[in-house]
Amino acid sequence: MLSGKMRNLLFVGVLILFVVGGCIPHKSKDSGAYGSAKKVEKKVSTQVAGIAVSDVNMRQNPGKSGKKLAALRKGEKVVVLGRKGNWYKVNQQSSGKIGYVYYPYIDVQFSGVDSITGQIIKSTKVYAQPNLKNATKVSFRPGKKITALAKQGAFYTIKLDGKNSFVPVKSSILDLEKVTPPFHVVYVDAPAAPVAVKSKPKGKPKKTVAKKKETKKSVVDSSEESKESSFSLSSLWGDDEPRYSDKYREEKEVDPEEMLDIVRPSLTGYADEFAPVRRACMAKDYRAICELSNDYDGESYKDYKKAIDFAHEIGWLRTVERATLALDNGDFDKASKLFGASEKLADERDVRTGDADALQTGLSFLGTVSGQEGIGEYEILGYERVLSLNYKALAEILSGKKGAYNIAKRSIALQNRERDEFESMIRDLEIKEREKKNKIGANDPLKEFYSKVDMTLFEPKNKKERSAVLRQTSNAFINPFGDYLHGLILECESYYKPSLRSNAAIAYRKAAKLQPKAKKMLLQAKSDMGKPAKAYSNKRLVHVIVSEGFAPQKWTKNIMLPVTIPPMQVKTTELRTVSCVAGTPKVSFKGSPTRSLSEISNIEAISFRYDEDCSFVRTSNLVWKIGQSYVEKQMNILVSGLSFAKELLAEPDSRAWLSLPKKVYATRIFVKNDTSSATITITKPNGKILTRSSVKLPKGNAPVIIYGRANDDGVQLYASAFNK
Repeated sequence: MLSGKMRNLLFVGVLILFVVGGCIPHKSKDSGAYGSAKKVEKKVSTQVAGIAVSDVNMRQNPGKSGKKLAALRKGEKVVVLGRKGNWYKVNQQSSGKIGYVYYPYIDVQFSGVDSITGQIIKSTKVYAQPNLKNATKVSFRPGKKITALAKQGAFYTIKLDGKNSFVPVKSSILDLEKVTPPFHVVYVDAPAAPVAVKSKPKGKPKKTVAKKKETKKSVVDSSEESKESSFSLSSLWGDDEPRYSDKYREEKEVDPEEMLDIVRPSLTGYADEFAPVRRACMAKDYRAICELSNDYDGESYKDYKKAIDFAHEIGWLRTVERATLALDNGDFDKASKLFGASEKLADERDVRTGDADALQTGLSFLGTVSGQEGIGEYEILGYERVLSLNYKALAEILSGKKGAYNIAKRSIALQNRERDEFESMIRDLEIKEREKKNKIGANDPLKEFYSKVDMTLFEPKNKKERSAVLRQTSNAFINPFGDYLHGLILECESYYKPSLRSNAAIAYRKAAKLQPKAKKMLLQAKSDMGKPAKAYSNKRLVHVIVSEGFAPQKWTKNIMLPVTIPPMQVKTTELRTVSCVAGTPKVSFKGSPTRSLSEISNIEAISFRYDEDCSFVRTSNLVWKIGQSYVEKQMNILVSGLSFAKELLAEPDSRAWLSLPKKVYATRIFVKNDTSSATITITKPNGKILTRSSVKLPKGNAPVIIYGRANDDGVQLYASAFNK
């Protein structure tokens, strides 16, 4: 009987012989080659991968009310397990937790997958190519089942009548009821052919090691390796991935370890993704702008009704962004239709600054606490709604349409109404916030929380920059742009209907009262209205309007609250200016002196003033919600401050109308009837010329409106005649 030790040695010896024997090559009788494997095609089981397109919360149950389980970092990989409603069920690989994420935040990967079933959730057209330009006559209604073969940019590839067709990702959701893995060529009977090595005549023979052969793919394998997708403008704006415009993108690495680090304020979400569009605008590259915003001339803009349908599909914010970009690049008809569609959307939703309930939820325009960016509808700010009407009137003028007068009147009425409602709402909410805090009892856990919170941590870090801008306006609703446009329209119309000159004088007087920086120019216009238009028959009226720079954008900043150990980190937003060195524009005509344009509207100052007026209510509401969460966590002492902090790290809402300019300048001048061109010069603050450009004037003697879009790299100019 062998002892236990001997049995173990015998077993090891047999195992070694078996392994070594398996490495000896055997020659095939058929071919003289070393043993070839039998190839068969079979399906390989697979998991469906997904990537978080932005920082987002994973919840225990589908729905915004579900308990937060974890925070997914932008770019983090997950396994997609299924779908419930409009929420994907996912497995977070780093923690092993399983929860639900709202579907737009998960980019389902097709790598290693032949097809995935899904269904349409929003009515959509079917497209012949992965862009909005090539729509077919086929439309799908919600509930329509589809089988997605791949994802190209913001479109899923499907088969329709045997041909590849495309449906927008934003109109579809993958239900994963059936996932078809690809066919692979695999070896099932024998290992791949080993490499034969001749042994030396002397010494120990060298082992022959079988070199593993890479698995081949059959011609029907559709799982070619592709670059990992990230939250690009294609998902933000809703179209295919551009190529020409890649030079305007800046790839950034995301380090998951930074999640609990104290980091500098940075651009995130919508503001970060808009940066390539801004760079393309600076380069005056309209082709790249259209690609980056996926804005193509097609069925969507053929008539007003289609523009409205398109606006319903992409939302108010992206509609006005596209409209502004079209206006700044001379496509006035498209801009007019899209601004009109945005007004229709705003009227339908009736979203006004007076929505106090929405303001208190933390999910409104006052800032998002818990990372709901992109899930809810964009809350239109009151001053943005007014500006959209101002720009609609301007687009109507430049495109030669006759509806500008009524639009300008509506913008003035809307501005007054929005101002009154906003001031009343802020006043009421400030009272409520103070009352809420004053009602905290001496033994209330919230009392301890507030004693630990340094409220100065929530103050903007850019105080000096902010104060300088705030001094330029006392009210976000003091904007003479609408009154100036109203006067411009009435003055031009008075060439064909003289009785309108008195109304034009009133409009110019109101604008002069609101904007001291343009007072001289506007009062001169008012004075000129006292003379009949025929008194200037030997001269031509020219209005010059130049938009310059870009409106402020929201940066994400981290606040460390020492109410737990380690300190709790909260993310919020801070409004910051977009650098622009361009100074006051000047216009010159042949035979006329150079004239400086006057500042008509300071959109940068309006944005900061609105943000400042909201700051007390926004901060008070945010701290109150953090305090409530803090108290709840104290009920469970086993929950560490670290896990508590993670729940507050989702990106706050960085959305805003970012294609707006920093400032709008204007002037009004009479030139000789035979003047053929105008030159706009942009100077630096020190007076040195930054850029210069010319534009030809339309023939005839009708009033002319010149519109320009200027930045540090140049100015684009367009001229339109105001004909009867």
